[in-house]
Amino acid sequence: MRQTRNVISRRQRRTTRFIPSRLGNKQAPRPMGRRIVLAFVGLLVAGLVLMGVAGVAMAVTYNGIAANLKPRLDQIHTYTAFQPSKIYDRNGTLLYEFVGEGRRTPVKLEEVSKHLINATVAAEDASFFENSGVNYFSIARATYANLTQQSVGAGGASTITQQVVRLIVLTTEERQDPNVYSRKVKEIILAQELNTVYSKNEILELYLNEIPYGNLSYGIQAAAQNYFGVDAKDLDIAQSSLLGGIPQLPTTYNPMPWLDDNLLLKGIKLPKDVWIDPLYDLSNDIKGEIAPPKGRQIEVLRQMVKNNYLTEREARAAVAKDLQFAKPEVSLLAPHFVFYVKDYLQQRYGAEVVSNGGLSITTTLDLETQNLAQTIAYTRIQELNADNRNIHNAAVVVMQPNTGQILGMVGSIGYDLSETTTTPGEEGNVLDGKVNVTTALRQPGSALKPFTYLSGMEQYVATDGARGITPASVLWDVPTIFNPRGVKYEPQNFDNQFHGPLRARTAVANSLNIPAVKGLKAAGIPETLDLLHRLGISPNVLANDPGYYGLALTLGGGEVTPLDLATAYNTVASGGRYFAPTPILKITDARGKTLEEFKPTPLANPESDAVSDTSKCVIPEGEDYQLGARVPNGTQCVDGRLNYIITNMISDNEARRPIFGLNSILKLSQPSAVKTGTTNDFRDAWASGFTPFVTVTVWTGNNNNEQTAQVESTQGGGVIWARTMEAIFANEQIMNRLAGFYGGIENMPQSFEKSYPGVYRESICEIPGPFGGRTDELFIDGLDAGGKCDLYEKVSVVRLTVTDAEGKETTTYCRPVEGAEYPEGAISSIYVWKLPESNDDERIDLSKWKGYTSDRGNSGNDEDEPVALDPDKLPGCDTIAPTPTPGTPTPDPLTPTVPVLGPGQVLMPNLVGYGENQARQQLMSLGFAPDKIVVDYQGRDRLGPVFDQYPAYAVVSSLPGVGSVVDLNTVIILGIRSPDGSQPTTAPPVTGQPTTAPPPVNPTPALPLPTTIIIQPSPVEPSPVPEQPQPTPVVTP
Repeated sequence: MRQTRNVISRRQRRTTRFIPSRLGNKQAPRPMGRRIVLAFVGLLVAGLVLMGVAGVAMAVTYNGIAANLKPRLDQIHTYTAFQPSKIYDRNGTLLYEFVGEGRRTPVKLEEVSKHLINATVAAEDASFFENSGVNYFSIARATYANLTQQSVGAGGASTITQQVVRLIVLTTEERQDPNVYSRKVKEIILAQELNTVYSKNEILELYLNEIPYGNLSYGIQAAAQNYFGVDAKDLDIAQSSLLGGIPQLPTTYNPMPWLDDNLLLKGIKLPKDVWIDPLYDLSNDIKGEIAPPKGRQIEVLRQMVKNNYLTEREARAAVAKDLQFAKPEVSLLAPHFVFYVKDYLQQRYGAEVVSNGGLSITTTLDLETQNLAQTIAYTRIQELNADNRNIHNAAVVVMQPNTGQILGMVGSIGYDLSETTTTPGEEGNVLDGKVNVTTALRQPGSALKPFTYLSGMEQYVATDGARGITPASVLWDVPTIFNPRGVKYEPQNFDNQFHGPLRARTAVANSLNIPAVKGLKAAGIPETLDLLHRLGISPNVLANDPGYYGLALTLGGGEVTPLDLATAYNTVASGGRYFAPTPILKITDARGKTLEEFKPTPLANPESDAVSDTSKCVIPEGEDYQLGARVPNGTQCVDGRLNYIITNMISDNEARRPIFGLNSILKLSQPSAVKTGTTNDFRDAWASGFTPFVTVTVWTGNNNNEQTAQVESTQGGGVIWARTMEAIFANEQIMNRLAGFYGGIENMPQSFEKSYPGVYRESICEIPGPFGGRTDELFIDGLDAGGKCDLYEKVSVVRLTVTDAEGKETTTYCRPVEGAEYPEGAISSIYVWKLPESNDDERIDLSKWKGYTSDRGNSGNDEDEPVALDPDKLPGCDTIAPTPTPGTPTPDPLTPTVPVLGPGQVLMPNLVGYGENQARQQLMSLGFAPDKIVVDYQGRDRLGPVFDQYPAYAVVSSLPGVGSVVDLNTVIILGIRSPDGSQPTTAPPVTGQPTTAPPPVNPTPALPLPTTIIIQPSPVEPSPVPEQPQPTPVVTP
């Protein structure tokens, strides 16, 4: 109680002193000391009041500015730093990174090395984990340093949080604002607000993914990969301390200019302890100049030791380590495909998004398939060039039926390869590797023929037989001039031979030109162009008026791209259902949002009904399927029944026998359909075909359209096509991936269907000869078999067998004349073809077709086969031969008219069993120039059992065949048995020239010669000489 009273008493006394007396009119006098105290107290109170008011005003001002600026932090939620887009194959392998402003790969903070985090914090903002987003002491220090023109020292003035604000929130104009104080105020306020909204780890993650590290590296992951070839999580102390110092001055501290020839940045041995002092002069201990990036690394390590992230010993070890840098490389796999996809992406999303939008593009490409096709194409071109065939490039497209996915796109044999022509008179590059030939226009040769016959069947059904063809239609392969009264067109076959009557199956299988032209004429050019576009030829390709192409269209008179041709064949492989060429499986943006995704169309049941409305199958001209104007995938654009029939025809290896043989390169180990094509002058050689689960199209030739040294389709595109197919069959991983669409390898179709709804077999008239023999064909309702057999008629003739000077026998005929006498048995009945007649559209010359016989009779009553002759033009057999002059052999009673070879024509000799050089010399002795003799080396894989019947380098076959009438300008192809299945470049030299061909191991026994009858015919009126035709634009096998 006493203390309380005393306190109260003191209070009372103090109060008494400060309150003036109110007794009377005079105030008590105040001492001078009190006045001074009172004045100081007054000023202090006023100062405090003013400071309070100023503080309140500043707080109000800060809150107002912060309220206006804080919403800008929301953009961090939606902010996406520029990132390069990345393109992958279907299995996740990186093909390419589209680098615009630079490389960046965002990572989570837990995916970053702790050493890098420590180095960054130590170097840039040591108090990062404690400060409020702003380090006022550092600001004051930096301000003082600026005023005194001193160095700021480690860490600078801006915190990591402030740098995030500057990099992400401030606009370019604000970052470049010359009013530094205005910019700093915004930066400080936003940094403090950011510190209240985001955690320290979130801020640090933003910083490490945004900050530039030089050399187009933005963010720590890109820097780690570009500099050291490792992920950010795997950076060690030495690497981390170097990278941690770069962001302060990326150009100055760029280590790349300071590396030695082995890409090493040499370490430095520091003196123990004393180096920690920043004022210590290291030049006393280190010889030579310290590279700027190394000096910066030392400073970062000082700060790491100072802030207890490392021991002094660990820091010295880090700076002493030689740093091995990664070799600067740009991954570019499947370049033609990559840039094909890039073009698509830029059209759809724009160039800026592709370069900096951070797209993740998973493509349809199977890199393993791509690589094997690339290797096969390159190898084959090298093989041909080793034989001086003047062919330098190839392109391959691999697609998947029923999806349209592009599995491989080989645009050239080598993206970085280039070769200039050395052929006199030619210009340009025969090989320009960067040109994507899969999207370049080239003449397809005979590769369009299957679509010609398909179009012919379509038109027959559509017009109820008024025009078009059926599988039973007889197409005459005889010399024909089309449009004889206008611009004449006279196509020739590749073998310069004529093969008489045949049907679509053997005509397309053996790639005969004249029947194809007649098939196109029957189908109609506009209708065939419409079909080609429905199948997948782009609307801007083959877009000229039909008259521009004319009947040469089916022989390659237009131009298509390998990708378009592959799409068309893939439509046929898909049962007549169209699937656009598809390069993309999925695209996501930088935030993982799916922008587009390919979803395969479920497999449909076979369409047995005709396609009545095809308008939805054609993209309007000028529109791009890639930008949305695409026919819906799976649209039935061809009658499935007719599609089945044409597939059956081009997969018929037996039908190819007459020209290609049964063991040609086109026969695979699994069922397949294929068509080849070679253009005029051997400028382009193709092969395009499919199995039920994969489609492959191959082009070979020269970039400058220079002709090759007679490389035809089976030697060029055919070999690459077959090898690519077989390589796919043999690769279990590729086959399993292809089977994924079908739900497993056990469900994937391995062969073509043996039947199809609405398709049936019906008997047809058999055509004799090597191109005939078939007694039934496939038909549908509306595509009839042609009724009765009326292909030939029966006539009486005098049959003559004549023998030439070499002992060769030839059967010929003359017309029996009333009153003449003939040897017994000379007159017989034979069947003759009902030959086609000329009309205003076609002028037919039958004189060059000599006909043929086969092993079986036609009527069942006669052994004779139909022969190629016009009974009305047979010479009469009514004149006895004149008496021979003395000294000449006595002839038989009658002398016939023997067919005489025209100028420059010879009979093709039998060279089977000859050695290669012997055969060459035999042909040259007949007048063939060396450049007209081409050899085709055939190993065991092509010859099968025949391989063991002949010695190495022996002739096993020839084209044209034995006994053919051949012009001396015809190209002769000799099938040569290669040694041990290899592919030699030249045959061994000849040691001796035999007078006759050495026989094969199992020679055919000689047959006895029949009796020769010689008859002299009577004169007949000569046939008119046909008008000289114009050159044929395209000749294709």
